[in-house]
Amino acid sequence: MHSWRVLLLSHFDADLFRQYDFSEPWDGPNNRRLLNHRPRTYALHDRNDEPG
Repeated sequence: MHSWRVLLLSHFDADLFRQYDFSEPWDGPNNRRLLNHRPRTYALHDRNDEPG
């Protein structure tokens, strides 16, 4: 099963979405290397975060 974030990724970063491999788990070897490239939109924010 893949997260809703992956499905929405095509709207935030189409290139990264194309690199995602749906034939392996979300934490499979290919998909794990993409974690460092996730959009800032997916970051957790608190009231101390500055807009950016």
